[in-house]
Amino acid sequence: MNSIVNGNFQDLSAAKQAVSALTASGFGNDQISFFKVELPGHHLDRPASEGVALEPDATETKLPEAGVGAMSGAAVGGAIGAVIALATLPVLGPMVAVAAVSVGAYGGSLYGVLDSMDSAETDATQRSIMSSQEARQRQSGTLVAVIAADEALQERAKNILIAEGAGDVELTEGQIFNSEWIDFNPNLPLKLLPA
Repeated sequence: MNSIVNGNFQDLSAAKQAVSALTASGFGNDQISFFKVELPGHHLDRPASEGVALEPDATETKLPEAGVGAMSGAAVGGAIGAVIALATLPVLGPMVAVAAVSVGAYGGSLYGVLDSMDSAETDATQRSIMSSQEARQRQSGTLVAVIAADEALQERAKNILIAEGAGDVELTEGQIFNSEWIDFNPNLPLKLLPA
């Protein structure tokens, strides 16, 4: 695998100028790939149906997790309270035993609700992070990619692409053979380089 710096151009003449600038700065023609990405996430050489992942419906609802957590917590807490009640029944009497079961069930249900609320908040945060990453899908346009083996070459390639008008300049890995990026996958998330 090679390190590849690539940028997306909306203007074909700017993409051609970027290829010229890359070769003028020392990158070989065999290190550069230049091709069209027709639709967001679909390379022209691939069937439109390839690699399309159906996302789950964001509006899909689950069972109320707090209610499930409360019920399971109450069952566990009630069981613990019952064990304590049985152990203390001969000493403290039936009223304290009933109170121990009740307090155990209440404490367990409260713990179950709080635990499921924390789990729901964590799930919402993870969905938010995934949504922000999905928002940066590869856009249609012309992709100019160049093999850049070390950090100095990567920086040079990035600066040339940006200077020529590239958007979404990224650093990724792949193989360019005979000026063709043979393992390009438009569905992988972008790994954008800082401008």
